[in-house]
Amino acid sequence: EYPGYYRGGMVGFADSLSVVDNILIHNGISYAYGGTFVGMNRNSIVRNCAFLGVVDGHEYWGAPLVEGGGIVSYNLSEGGYADAVVENCYFYGRIDQSLDRKKLGGIVCFNETIPSDNGKEAIVRNCHCTPTSDFDAGYYGTFAAILSAESSIRNCYADFTRMYQFTNMVGLNEGGEMKDCSSYINIDGVGTLANPVTLNGTTTDNLVEALNLWIAEQEHPELYRTWTMVTDTVPVFGDYYIGLAENETPANKVKVYPNPASGHVSIQGAEATEVKVYNTLGQCVKTVQNTNQVSLEGLPQGIYLLRITTKDGSVFSDKVVKN
Repeated sequence: EYPGYYRGGMVGFADSLSVVDNILIHNGISYAYGGTFVGMNRNSIVRNCAFLGVVDGHEYWGAPLVEGGGIVSYNLSEGGYADAVVENCYFYGRIDQSLDRKKLGGIVCFNETIPSDNGKEAIVRNCHCTPTSDFDAGYYGTFAAILSAESSIRNCYADFTRMYQFTNMVGLNEGGEMKDCSSYINIDGVGTLANPVTLNGTTTDNLVEALNLWIAEQEHPELYRTWTMVTDTVPVFGDYYIGLAENETPANKVKVYPNPASGHVSIQGAEATEVKVYNTLGQCVKTVQNTNQVSLEGLPQGIYLLRITTKDGSVFSDKVVKN
């Protein structure tokens, strides 16, 4: 039914409660009529994915390339049994199109809900996008080219400072909801929102803090990668290069407990030589050496990322909620 949108760099068609999670593509090119990660995301979830590259809408080899997205091409909720979700993702790069091309989106091309009695919808949330573009032909948007009725884009942020001329969050809004979305600008390595948002009882105009506060509000924050500002250009996932050592398996991965915690936490699974504790701004607020016990006393309530270096030189991470 949607043959043109089954083209994805990782998955052509994610359907019926599928999950595409934790993928980074660097210096890639996403040709239109497809998505960098998923072509069609129907009633499924795409999360923790990042694309640094080009969404290209030019015509190649005579093919009419007209529609594509930096993360997903077609985010579709239909049948009333599940949302279609793109969350905690980012796009950083160029969106190129020739003047006769029509629909390109930095995060998704189409965000569409086919209405049902169950209130399920197509959702893009907690994403940020830093695009550059030469033209604004047809429907171009940093978050979505087309936002349908009964669909939504929430807590998403766009840096327009690299745009040639146009600053569209959505190319065509057919009656969908835009909620708590804002542009931002980087000043001395700090992403500052044009419009402050309130999450988890905290009002902030700091981009990294806003992204991480959204995670802290979720029922299962451990599912989401936290954010940090490691360069003066764009916030990224703070623990992308953390992985299992060759002799580790998911069953005995280094973990932090208890979680949530109010005082001390313990590290289980390996002997720690160094532990760094990062807050929601990506700032290191504590470092301890040669101990598997870390005190959170004196730190404000919130979500923290622990980066753990073990005796064999492996590096792990885990999140902990301070209550």
